[in-house]
Amino acid sequence: MKLFRANASAEQKKIWSKQAMERRKRRQKKQKIQVKNRRQYLRRCQNNATNIPSTPNSKIQLITSIIESATPTTAEKLSEVKLFKLRDRDAQHDIVKATGEAVKANPPVRRSLLPRLQTANKKAVSEVLGVSRTHFYFKSKRGSKPKTSNETREKVIQFYARADISTQYPNKNKNFLVLRQSQKRTHALFLAEYPQHKMSKTTFYKLRPKQVKLMKASKWLQCLCDVCDSVQLIVKSIRASLIRSCTAVPDEFQHGNEMELAAATVCDIRNDDCLKRKCQSCSPMTALEILVGGWLDSEETLSYYVWDYVKEKVKDKEITKMKKVLRCEDRVSALSSLSKRLMNFPLHLTNAVRQLSAYKHCKDGLKENEVVCVIDFAENFTCRQYAEAQSAYYSRNAATVHPMVLIFPSNSRVKRDSFVCVSGDLSHDAAAVKAFIQALSSHVESKYPHIEHIHIWSDGCGAQYKSKVPMYNLARNFEVPLQLTWNYYGSRHGKSESDGESGVVKTFLDNQIKAKQLTVNDADDIYELLTTSILLHENGESRRHFRLIAKERIESIRQETPLTNEIRPIKGVRQLHQIKQVGPGIVMYRRLSCYHQNGCDHDKDWTEFNIPG
Repeated sequence: MKLFRANASAEQKKIWSKQAMERRKRRQKKQKIQVKNRRQYLRRCQNNATNIPSTPNSKIQLITSIIESATPTTAEKLSEVKLFKLRDRDAQHDIVKATGEAVKANPPVRRSLLPRLQTANKKAVSEVLGVSRTHFYFKSKRGSKPKTSNETREKVIQFYARADISTQYPNKNKNFLVLRQSQKRTHALFLAEYPQHKMSKTTFYKLRPKQVKLMKASKWLQCLCDVCDSVQLIVKSIRASLIRSCTAVPDEFQHGNEMELAAATVCDIRNDDCLKRKCQSCSPMTALEILVGGWLDSEETLSYYVWDYVKEKVKDKEITKMKKVLRCEDRVSALSSLSKRLMNFPLHLTNAVRQLSAYKHCKDGLKENEVVCVIDFAENFTCRQYAEAQSAYYSRNAATVHPMVLIFPSNSRVKRDSFVCVSGDLSHDAAAVKAFIQALSSHVESKYPHIEHIHIWSDGCGAQYKSKVPMYNLARNFEVPLQLTWNYYGSRHGKSESDGESGVVKTFLDNQIKAKQLTVNDADDIYELLTTSILLHENGESRRHFRLIAKERIESIRQETPLTNEIRPIKGVRQLHQIKQVGPGIVMYRRLSCYHQNGCDHDKDWTEFNIPG
């Protein structure tokens, strides 16, 4: 390198000198060193990086700052040469030193000192006391014994999954439960029902199962009760108007307090005469006027939505549809509209609550030879192909899926059994229900011969379960040897376990078609795919069985059933919620189901009715 530089030309040496000058200037600018010549620059670079000031006050300030920022190791070295005295690094040092070994042996002492040591140097404190720094950090111990007993935890988990607390949503993509009210409201209901199990809100919230979601988890709410939702929509508008007018909102108008609002419009919510509006003292309009107070004095226009039947003309035909209608009225008219809807609302809501309670007692009080069966029609499954032409997309076939969930007694080895009927018949009428019940009966007789009585729970759809033809089939016990008792949920409140089962089956079919690139054209293909799937496998706790019902079988039952004008109807059948057969052509019914082991507060008398034929 020296030889290369010595033999370089004068022009090259000038270039190198110029480059060295530029590098020196950049270095000087970076280090912020102002020098006049190269000799002064080299002298500055040879000095220590820390420039010691020349004045006494500045020197004292520099030395003090170095001592205060010294690390424990540096402080120890300084103390050895007697230039620095090892002293307290924190204001809390005397407090900690006074506690001595109690800090290590007594966790409450550490817990009380921790807030005062938040800004302290825990390393210096631990060196003075001879205690590990880990004693000043508190972490929850895994495997620690929970404060809540196992019995209480099971009660909470079962309470969350109850039908009157959470709703089953038959979503194909998300099969979950959604709370009917807020968590705070749910906690209050739990404490009111189980006062012996005291529990804080935080613990109650933590015990919520993963499959139980909050109210906000469901973006699309379907199959809502139009009676309850219409009342909620009007109350929501009135509540917003009360807030705007700086008027106190009554507790009955708060979200989720529909039962309190219904109770405020009757004398006694447990009295059937008040619920049926036979009591002369009950007046919904008077009760509402007392609740809102002087809010009615203003002439402000109130806008609100309600569900109502609207007539539309489609292809020269006038049809009726249920739609959400916007109405703009003054406050008095809006309150009057709410009063009219509250006439039947207490009976409607009370029936729904009592039937859900009866359903719970029915499951809890089952005998060894009894079983609960929850049934409902699922939305028709659309047969599809993995890859299909455009014209095939608009000409798909459909299939009926009718899940029936069997729930056995708690002490039985089998807890649940799902029996799903698949058919190409899309009528969804009483004839199809009879064919499905007969298939269910043969399944129960073959798999569970000890079962003698089936308690069926369904919604109150007139075309399927609750009209003259279904009553005629029930009077003949659907021509099955097992004893049947038919129960109906409250009107428009029929969400149940069968909805979740239909969601599981449909999701499985969609995934199998996409994953295996299958072609499913009709109900036969669906049945073949289901019977060869993992859904059929038994694990001792949950079981699924499938049955294909031919269209010809349902059509033959439909031909054998007499015409509706030949069947004697039960008067007021839409208001009944429990019916059973006691003899050939003889049924007994009552307004509400009752499975209470103890006394209950409603009428339990049966009425006998004879259906000829």
